[in-house]
Amino acid sequence: MGVDYYYLNRDKSQFFPSGLFHYCGRFKSAGPGLGGRALAILLSEYGTWRNDRISLIAEMEPEFNEMLSSGVDIEVEVEIMLLDFDGTEWIEDALESSIVFAEMCALAILLGRVDVIALLDEKFGTGKWQKKYQEHLKCNSDYWSRKIVEARNRGLNILIKQGRAG
Repeated sequence: MGVDYYYLNRDKSQFFPSGLFHYCGRFKSAGPGLGGRALAILLSEYGTWRNDRISLIAEMEPEFNEMLSSGVDIEVEVEIMLLDFDGTEWIEDALESSIVFAEMCALAILLGRVDVIALLDEKFGTGKWQKKYQEHLKCNSDYWSRKIVEARNRGLNILIKQGRAG
């Protein structure tokens, strides 16, 4: 088994996995993956992490448990930020993964994201993805919905200004 890595903002006590959308979160993927893209936006003029102290920490490091207990997991906010900046086209192929499919369904249902609903309708058929999601939930836990509700309740804004980073 490998070790997953997380981006940690030491000044804001916020963190998210380097392997967003359940892509590889190992050290070799830190930087070039989706987590790296999200980090670049957060550090840009659009994000709230600019000029903060940022670390990449492994889940086996002693400070990892402290980060989990005292920090704020902003994985949901960061994934939504990527959808806002880059659209939904890039995630379409990943919908074949049941985990990514479930995450997108939860975002569509709980947040009413029109862009994600349109993507799911196009990929699986209007009204059909909801049935597929219900079948998925019969055999799988729904921890992602809880994370979305927690993020919505936090109301945390991780962007300074809206727009496309390009």
